[in-house]
Amino acid sequence: MRGLPTVVLLLVIALGQAEGRRSRCFARFNLVSGQCEEELGTVDEDDCCQNPHYGFIDAAGECQFCGSPVWTDWTPWSKCWNMCGSGVVQRTRKCHGLSECSGVQASHEMKPCESDACCPVAKWEVWGEWGPCSVSCGSVRGHRERQRVCSHPTPGCELTCEGLGSETEACAASQPCPVHGGWDHWSRWTPCTDVCIRGPFSEDRLGVYPTRRRNRSCSSPAPSQVTTPVGNDCPGNDEDIQNCSELPNCPVDGGWGAWGPAGACSTSCGQGLKLVIRQCDNPPPQYGGQHCVGTSTKTEICMKPCPVHGVWTGWAEWADCTASCHSNRDSTRSRLRSCSNPAPSSDGNKCLGEGTERLKCDELPNCPVDGAWGPWGAYGACTVTCGVGQRISLRACESPAPQHLGEQCLGDSSRALTCTTNTHCPIDGVWSDWSDWSDCKDRGHSIVGCSMRQGSQSRIRNCLGRDFGGKGCPPPAGGGGMFQMRGCYEIHNCNSMPALGWSEWSEWGVCIRSLDNKMKSRRDRVCEPDLSEYSLFNHRGLEMSFSGTPKPRCEKLPTAVRELEECVRPPVDHLE
Repeated sequence: MRGLPTVVLLLVIALGQAEGRRSRCFARFNLVSGQCEEELGTVDEDDCCQNPHYGFIDAAGECQFCGSPVWTDWTPWSKCWNMCGSGVVQRTRKCHGLSECSGVQASHEMKPCESDACCPVAKWEVWGEWGPCSVSCGSVRGHRERQRVCSHPTPGCELTCEGLGSETEACAASQPCPVHGGWDHWSRWTPCTDVCIRGPFSEDRLGVYPTRRRNRSCSSPAPSQVTTPVGNDCPGNDEDIQNCSELPNCPVDGGWGAWGPAGACSTSCGQGLKLVIRQCDNPPPQYGGQHCVGTSTKTEICMKPCPVHGVWTGWAEWADCTASCHSNRDSTRSRLRSCSNPAPSSDGNKCLGEGTERLKCDELPNCPVDGAWGPWGAYGACTVTCGVGQRISLRACESPAPQHLGEQCLGDSSRALTCTTNTHCPIDGVWSDWSDWSDCKDRGHSIVGCSMRQGSQSRIRNCLGRDFGGKGCPPPAGGGGMFQMRGCYEIHNCNSMPALGWSEWSEWGVCIRSLDNKMKSRRDRVCEPDLSEYSLFNHRGLEMSFSGTPKPRCEKLPTAVRELEECVRPPVDHLE
């Protein structure tokens, strides 16, 4: 556990540096792209990093990982930088976390390569014209590029010229950016162009529907006119037309039929009346249409002396409904008649019944009811039990709810507050690298010398970084846990072993800086020992290993057994 205090100290130092600084906190850090995702809000950096899976934006605007430091995978080896002869290939990786990654700290590696695609020497043509600026408008600075051609007619030999084929420089836009138009909210619907669907009606004709309209303006924002180019107009139409299909059919007013024959005289004495009747059936009123205008009866005088009794006139036309749609109060219509046909004499009888008749307007549509928000509910519990999360409050469009084509509520149905639990999330343990194998010893704990005696050796590793109730290190897929042991033969520096001969050249190693301050790679040939006399398994049937590097004696070679080669044309960015 020797590495644990260092890891904890680095974590404490990193958190202490962020104390008091508020940063944008994110619920996920992408270890592949190095980007922060799923923003939670602005909190203290130490509160954000109570969850080791989170990330935050630092003072330089870079996304930082809250967890233990971890290397990304190596990128694939690049192509050979020199198309002819010796060159180098390279690969890179990154370290994400609050401290430095353990183990080898290299983030970049190079190694030699050979290419047989040799080309004759070529030369550059003159530089071409500068290309357009990468930004055409606005205040942000961009860049522009120009290129030159490596004058060689052979395809694939364009990279044989020394230097770069392109270069860039900073540039600025000379004009403001165009502002493209955006639609404002739709206006409310206009009233329908009629209150009902007009006829004529038949089995194959449903009438002519009235329409309603709404408008919107291209003003949020309006397209710019003084920029080059001008801003784009808003897509789509500024007017929306809708059929008022929910309306009832229009009333059909009634028409009078022909007068019938006159009836008998109304009295047996004095002046009386003969009643003549006509029906309102040409056509009859439909869909709440008006009854026929005028009276349904008329009288003819017949002379018979007697008292004059009052007689009602015909009903007058129905008045309009008291409202155009149903709401909380009933809408009604009324009509009148008078006791004047004739008026009763002083000794005659008055008219029987009422002079006013009222009806409910049941055929009217319901009035639209616009929705309104109810009160905000209480904020719920924090969405996480450790680190930083959110508390959500909801409201419903039910005070009242929209009905009968009324408008929906405007705005959001939820709101959120950032919440801090002040509880650090668990940090799971990670395995350290394996230690070196111990000395190869026999059962008596004596180091096995240069012989064929069998011994054993072991190595260990530690589970580092576990804190705040996190899980221990996962059991390795191949077994072993914290301790491994194997059977061994000790052959280190043994010079009495028989030799098989010199090996082939090894692969060129990675480029490193040598004492003469040059980047060089190395390869070797070694004298390989003859291990055929050793038993490959111990008395338990377990496979044996060889510990150390022997020094068998091979015949001296006429050439060197180690070669150094300068790394040719390494990338400029990685010479340090």
